Amino acid sequence: MTGKGRRRGPRTDLDVRAHLVSVAERMFGEQGLDLVSARAVAREAGVAPTALAYHFPAGKPALVRAVVDRRMDLVGEAMRVRLLALLERGGEVTPAELVEAVLMPTVDLLRSDPAGGLRWMRIIARLRLAEDPLWVEAVSGGPRLDEILIEVAARVLPGLDRAEVLTRVGIAVFSVFALLVGADQLVGAAPGAEALDDAFVAHLVRFAAAGIRG
Repeated sequence: MTGKGRRRGPRTDLDVRAHLVSVAERMFGEQGLDLVSARAVAREAGVAPTALAYHFPAGKPALVRAVVDRRMDLVGEAMRVRLLALLERGGEVTPAELVEAVLMPTVDLLRSDPAGGLRWMRIIARLRLAEDPLWVEAVSGGPRLDEILIEVAARVLPGLDRAEVLTRVGIAVFSVFALLVGADQLVGAAPGAEALDDAFVAHLVRFAAAGIRG
């Protein structure tokens, strides 16, 4: 570093790809996906545009996908493990058990990394609302999370047809997700352990489970 700032050129002091993903997550989460260009991410990260092009030849879509995948690999696997455990157990599955299987991995993320986790969840929420193909890809990989979720939901609501199950579970799951994204505003605390205490999480579970029961 100098009085004029960092000199442009190859960075040898950090993992450039990981750094770009971290900066992109912060900028996308705070400013929105549409308002942030790949070039702006490179500039904020302090690397040349050619460095970003080297690590993400497909440009901004590849950068967004990398941001999504970095945490989805862990969160999605945790959801998958919980949902499969409900299927393998056999017998009745309650609405609350279904909600907890989906909810707790995101709660754990927010508690372990409040600021970063919240930014990432805002990005996911925007992709979901826009029905972006990246959202579909994010829950793919096998077996697909959405397919497992529907199979568990069918165990929760055995008397309803598939369309009704999809509607109820979709509304409940996405509502809980949206509430998590705005948890700090709801309870007047910073996102993290203070905002997501056990009582608040229990309220979310009851709210969503009641919606699934109808």
